[in-house]
Amino acid sequence: MATGKARAATLFLGVDGGQTKTVAAIATKQGEVIGVGVAGPANHVRQRRGQARMRRAVTGSVQAAAKMAGLRRLHFASTYMAMTGGAELARQVLTEIARCDRLKAEGDTPAALASVTLGKPGVVVIAGTGSAAFGIARSGKQTVAGGWGYIMGDEGSAYRIALQAIRACTRAADGRAAQTALTDAILEHFGTRDLAHLHRLIYSGRISRPRIAAAAAVAGALGHKDPEAGAILARAGKELALAAAAVIRKLALERKQVVVGLVGGVFRAGEPLLRPFRSELLRRAPRAQVQWPVLAPVLAAVLLAMREAGLRPGGRVIANLQGGLVTLRRTCAA
Repeated sequence: MATGKARAATLFLGVDGGQTKTVAAIATKQGEVIGVGVAGPANHVRQRRGQARMRRAVTGSVQAAAKMAGLRRLHFASTYMAMTGGAELARQVLTEIARCDRLKAEGDTPAALASVTLGKPGVVVIAGTGSAAFGIARSGKQTVAGGWGYIMGDEGSAYRIALQAIRACTRAADGRAAQTALTDAILEHFGTRDLAHLHRLIYSGRISRPRIAAAAAVAGALGHKDPEAGAILARAGKELALAAAAVIRKLALERKQVVVGLVGGVFRAGEPLLRPFRSELLRRAPRAQVQWPVLAPVLAAVLLAMREAGLRPGGRVIANLQGGLVTLRRTCAA
């Protein structure tokens, strides 16, 4: 694959640094995705070994994407980094390994919104390992709700849902609440004999926070069958709606038509979560229009990199980026 100066200067890099994994994607000016790379989480850089983890995540994902693209020299016309935390450090790390004619690094919420609206105003609710809501009005005003992290916030997140599911199991075990199908499902998910064994694994630190968050899928699978799982999902849906409504209120859009995008694995729980979400949201913002993403977050980061370079990608470029989802899924599943 040609890697000359002219070609390199027309490439665009997007990086999506999350709490579970970091993904990088390289695309041409036409939106053709030629390289995707995946590495570990890139959050909580102030924690012990957090900066080293960030360096591995950024370097590993970008170099893996460059390898797939056949690039020997890392030179990009424009780069956009969407990071859950430590954006300035991520920027520094990238400048050490790549030349970027333009480089912007900030939080992950603008790229999440762009994955739904393709750069237009609107509101997005992100519910993955963590949770937050973000919005941009036509005036350019921006605001956020949530994003306080797993100790101070993250209501409606996968981590919070998983914790509530585990607590439902311990309450049932004590006789403080009714028995729930969550107990057997949670034990099977973690591969543990009983709750006492799970207790030791969690409090010894042998089960990481992302792995705990993954147990939210257990509640999602039982949402239609188990009353406690359904109640947990309903509470999560309402909390996420409250975050979206708070952003809408701050932007004075309560009575206006506004797109509200849903981004993140939590929403795969389906109607047990989505129904309470819609009900609570429409009660507070009757003209809100709930929409799903049209681009993966990392490909939205590529789109924003193009816009940072002064380009206004049209339908064909968007379609090519959407086609890159196949490459992205194959790489992330490997």
